[in-house]
Amino acid sequence: MSIKEMYEYIEIRLKIRPEDLRLWDMKNENNLELWEDEDERTLEELKLEENHKILLEIRNRDLSWPEELLTLIGKKGKEKKRTSSITGTGIKGALGLSNLGNTCFMNSALQCLSNTKPLTDYFLDEKYLYDLNRDNPLGMQGKIAKRYRDLICDLWKGDGPIIAPLKMRWTIGKYAPRFNGNQQHDSQELLAFLLDGLHEDLNRVETKPYVELNDSDGRPDSLVAAEAWENHLKRNKSVVVELFQGQLRSQVVCRVCGYESVRFDPFSFCLSRSQWKIKCTWKFPSSDGMAVCP
Repeated sequence: MSIKEMYEYIEIRLKIRPEDLRLWDMKNENNLELWEDEDERTLEELKLEENHKILLEIRNRDLSWPEELLTLIGKKGKEKKRTSSITGTGIKGALGLSNLGNTCFMNSALQCLSNTKPLTDYFLDEKYLYDLNRDNPLGMQGKIAKRYRDLICDLWKGDGPIIAPLKMRWTIGKYAPRFNGNQQHDSQELLAFLLDGLHEDLNRVETKPYVELNDSDGRPDSLVAAEAWENHLKRNKSVVVELFQGQLRSQVVCRVCGYESVRFDPFSFCLSRSQWKIKCTWKFPSSDGMAVCP
């Protein structure tokens, strides 16, 4: 029997979801190795001795793991005894996020956004209430925005050394099930989803009009860019657009007649928008038939 087959057997017998189960190889009390559920190694290959101990761990209802709760309790107890604890310094926002299984990818994205001061002030000052759009079919009925606001308040008004972003994770998992489970995910992908969700939940445009894109037709870039941004704002207007979105200039040149077409498309960036500029020239075709960016 392989480790993968062992997982599958336990899941069927105990009626446990795959993401709620972990198996540990207990070499000794201080040396545990987590077995991945896709591990194809057999028990014979592992050369386990008789009476070898294997720890079966089942996720708690709050999505944490038992050993993590014990770790959190221990950390809180130690923090109370430390005179130089984070709580004692009075530094707002300097709180940690506990790992709920394997959520460091989510925690890093949340801490990144939390330390984007204009966005944090927007939520702490309750300004988001004026923009909350519960009827946007592309949004999440304002639930992502409200849950994120609750987390920001905990981070910037709380008095503990760490907090567990359980409700935030539940909400993200509800609308993006791909982030569920105990697998690692890409932090940038999570951040893109969260920014898009916040944007649609806070979009001040209630009815998005149809916008026709005009060709550059030899006009100056300043005019084409301004027109494209104005059209973008007719459908998208939120604090996320103001802080995180910019324009990407693309140019297509016909190698036969020399006609040039220039477009400015909106894009989101993980850092606050500032004065940055990236130039990339694409040539069609290259020697291997692919586009190249020298």
